[in-house]
Amino acid sequence: MLLFDYLSIDEALARSERISVRTRMEIHALGLLDTTSASQELQKGATVYLPLWFADRLLEPNFITVRTSGMVTQEKELEMITEPYSVSSTAYYKYTRNAFESAALHCCLIKRAAFVSSDFRRSYFNNLKKLMSRRFRLICSRKASDLSILHKTPLTTWERELYKHEHFFRRRCETFRRNRRGSTYSLKLDLL
Repeated sequence: MLLFDYLSIDEALARSERISVRTRMEIHALGLLDTTSASQELQKGATVYLPLWFADRLLEPNFITVRTSGMVTQEKELEMITEPYSVSSTAYYKYTRNAFESAALHCCLIKRAAFVSSDFRRSYFNNLKKLMSRRFRLICSRKASDLSILHKTPLTTWERELYKHEHFFRRRCETFRRNRRGSTYSLKLDLL
């Protein structure tokens, strides 16, 4: 059994994947997010990093704008806003260096297009999660020394973390199976 089977992608992303945003107005009680200020309020125009799920919540009422510098070109960003249906999750997953963060950014940006339905966004994320699942199973089927084959789309923070735990879990199970095949039964499996 893979760790991926019981650890939600959303939970993993909430802990590790963050996105750069700029505030459009003063936001009360979030000043601690800005390390350059001692104020309790997050000042208008401040640039901070937020977990994807939180950025998504603040984007809806226009409290923030998502900063895309270094992630996608201005032309690509414009295409994502004006023609969101033309970008499939499968194609976009392979488009940038940090694939999931950029795809999540796409979902945030298409909220600006009034004609895009919530069903489309939900479907996009679901398709993306299936792709992530397939990729993660591929990653976990290889040894750490073989991960160089993924140089075109490097491991994200959460993929690296999950691979480490999955590799640990699989190694313990293999030790347990080898011991059971012996003439004497001994349990050397460390319980997680």
